[in-house]
Order: sequence, then C-alpha cells, then structure tokens
Amino acid sequence: PAFARTAQDVAELRATLAALAQQTREPDVVLVVDDGSLADLEAATEAWPNDGLALVRLHQNVGPAGARSVGLRLLRKWARGREVVVCLTDSDAAPDVHWVEEMWEAQRGRPGILSGPTLSVDQSATGRFHDHFGNLNGRWSWEDPKDVLLYGCTCNFSVNLNSVGKEEFDPIFSRPGFEDIEFCWRLRVEKNVFTRYCEKALMYHQYDHGPVGLYRQFWKYGHTEPIMAWMHPDFSFQGSRPVTKGFKDPRDPEAGDFDNIKRSAVQGIDGMFRFFSDQAKPSPSPSSPSGSTTAG
Repeated sequence: PAFARTAQDVAELRATLAALAQQTREPDVVLVVDDGSLADLEAATEAWPNDGLALVRLHQNVGPAGARSVGLRLLRKWARGREVVVCLTDSDAAPDVHWVEEMWEAQRGRPGILSGPTLSVDQSATGRFHDHFGNLNGRWSWEDPKDVLLYGCTCNFSVNLNSVGKEEFDPIFSRPGFEDIEFCWRLRVEKNVFTRYCEKALMYHQYDHGPVGLYRQFWKYGHTEPIMAWMHPDFSFQGSRPVTKGFKDPRDPEAGDFDNIKRSAVQGIDGMFRFFSDQAKPSPSPSSPSGSTTAG
C-alpha cells in the first residue's frame, strides 16, 4: 500500500518500484494500492519500465490493513485459481535484488507465510537503533520449531494464497501496527499456518530520523496494541525474542532427547543471563515515578 502526502513520500515509492524493477526474478505483476494519497503518484509509477504495473486508487484512506486486503482480493481474481505467491512491502522500503526470487523459492518448498530480515537503508542513529532491536523483523520463541516466527512484519512478507485461503488483514487496524501480528496469530491458531523466517529475503527500510520520528512510530504501536489484546487475549510476547541483524536460528530442526537437553540448558543459561542483567540495573530512586514500560 501507499499513502503519500509529500514529495518525499512519492520519491520513496519511486525507489521501491525501481528496486522491484531490478529483481533477478521479475514479478508477474506489481500492484500498488493508493490508500487515498494526497500527492500525485505519477512521478513514482513512471519508474516502472513496462506494462506489468497496476495502480488502484481508493477513494478514501482506510489504513494499511484495509489497503492490503484490497490488494489480496484483486490478486485472487487475477490468479483465477492458479498458485500465486503475493510478496508484500511498504512504499518506504526497497527490496534486495534477490528478494522476489528468494521468497518464491522458499514458498515453493514450504508454502504459507514468510517474513525476511528488514534492515535500515542508512546508518543513521534511528536506523542503527532499529537494526539493533529488530523492530521490523518479527520475534521467535524456543517453544517453536526452527525457522518458525511468532509473527512477521508486512514490510517484508509473502503469502501463498492457496495456503491462507480467503483470510485478510483486519481493517479494524486503521493505523500501522499489529495488523500483521494479528494476521499471523489468527492464521496460526485457526488454520495451523505458521509464519516462517526467510533469511535471504532482504529488505531495506527508510525510517524517520531523530527522536520525533522514533516517538511517532512507537506511538502508533501503543494505540494499536490494545486492539490486539482485546481480539486475542491468548496472545503474548512473553518468552519471545527479537530477530536482530545477523540473526542465526539456534533451534534444532529435528531435536532428539539429547538435543532437547542441550536446548533446555541453553534456555536456562539464557534465563540466568537475563536475570543477572536485571539485577545489575540500578534501583529507581525514591523520587522517581513508579510505573513500567513494555516494548513489543
């Protein structure tokens, strides 16, 4: 989806389309859902070199969840029953040249939902912050098999339409944030479709710079997380860990008894490390305000 208000937004979409035009496996079709943009997108769509681009403009802004669902519906009509892998990204992200190819090959092997690593497009302080904490890379848990994620992020995401059926992103999420988490969790619980990690499907994201941009991003998450909690009270980040830059999955794909013992030992060491790290933190002074902050 795209929602452009400024010339900079249009330039970022143009960079996204230019990167898609350089893929080692050319997409069969590129669909841009214009989510009621205030700016003209023509300067961006000119970056696409042939007739394989479709631009659909919504009359009003419905948010990224609704816009992505419109795209899925249109692609189901276009597919006419064929097996189709839909690769989703955002208008402020640019894929690596092998992105489509890696997603396609991984979906052929294990169709379903895939999410790859998203890195900052530059080395700004904000970009390094997101790379360090893996804010757009999903999370993993020791309780899941190797390569399985708790969820993936839709800036670097693919779905096999046959695997997910008619499922869509819930438009109740009118702002960015948690619509992808809700989709992944719902498919896991109701359809037994898991989100898997595609290590070689790289995406580069343009983040807003400075503390104001960082605040705005987490402000959006703070306003959508309660919706997720209301819809899925069984969902929790408890025990999960972030997928950070250079992530190598430590879980064994076919753990036997001895492997399970080793995994339990690693989990125990990991828990001890976090415990002693917490103990090393200074206690708040009596004058400090009480409360807690949780980052998902």
